[in-house]
Formats: sequence, structure tokens, C-alpha cells
Amino acid sequence: IRDRVSRKLGQPTDGDWTRLKRLVKFAFGTREDWQLIEPTKESGNIMTHVDSDWAGDKITRKSCSCAVIRLDGVVLAMFVRGQKIEALSSAEAELNAIVKATAEALGLVHMMEECGKSITAQVLTDSSAANGIVHRQGCGKVKHLECRQLWVQDAVAKGKIKCTKIPRDDNPACPVYTPAS
Repeated sequence: IRDRVSRKLGQPTDGDWTRLKRLVKFAFGTREDWQLIEPTKESGNIMTHVDSDWAGDKITRKSCSCAVIRLDGVVLAMFVRGQKIEALSSAEAELNAIVKATAEALGLVHMMEECGKSITAQVLTDSSAANGIVHRQGCGKVKHLECRQLWVQDAVAKGKIKCTKIPRDDNPACPVYTPAS
């Protein structure tokens, strides 16, 4: 909601004002809610679940990237960000989400290394196509990739990050995720 509300502040409609009021009520209602989560075990592994919704914005047809970044089961960061370009396929939208999440995860890895702790990073996606793209070198048969997306292939090839395919039902970054009971 926040992303859609902020885009409309220049010329808000009645629906935009309703969304803004709903967002403010939510923010005031949750400002005192905190939860302390104890680590389950010390693995030293950053797990980043990532997903996107291809052309999810009905007006601009742009996609949205979602990620949940955890260290030893503790959520360090999560984000939902609109993508700046219009993806021409769901694979491209998922790849854009992987690129953004990988940058965030590697930033945390470098920060932990500066603190003297050596950790690894893993990106988990539910997209077979995007996972295939990051595990090869170059564009292959995909014709609309940009150079700014291909650095992830190098990071995977050099072992700086591991990218793995997971089932959609196991992806907490997925907008329709419901954890198994």
C-alpha cells in the first residue's frame, strides 16, 4: 500500500486518500508492537527468500520485488519494492527481484565480515526460469536482459552466493504464502 500511496501524492484521488488513512491507522496501531525472536541455531548462513509479481501494478504494469532476509532464523530485513522498469516476462521480473535481494544479502555478508564473522549467503527463489538464468553465463536465448542484471551470474559462479529453487508454497516472500501448520 505504501508504494502505491506515495506514487499518487501529486494528484491524489478519493481512493488514494482512503489508502493513506488506512496506512496511517495501521502505523499508529502497530508502533508499539515488538517481538523478540531468539535464534534457533548458529549456522552463519543468510537465507534470502525472494519473489516478484509480474506486472502487478494495474496502472503502470510494473512488477514488485519482495524479499525476506534471515540470519539463523531471525528476520534481519524484509522489503517490498516496485521495480523501476517494465519486465517483459515473469522470468525477467523474478530476475530483477533476485538481483535486488542478492545485493542486499551480499551487503549484509560484507558488514558481518567487517565485524569479524564469516557467513555465507543463499538466495531462495520459486522461479525455475530466473534460477536457470543466474546459473549460466551470458544471456543465452533470453533476448531482453540488461548488463546490470548479469553480475549475479558472476557472483553465483564464483561461489559468493548460492541460488536455489524452492517450491512456491515454501516461499515466505510470496504474496500468497501461508506457512504449513
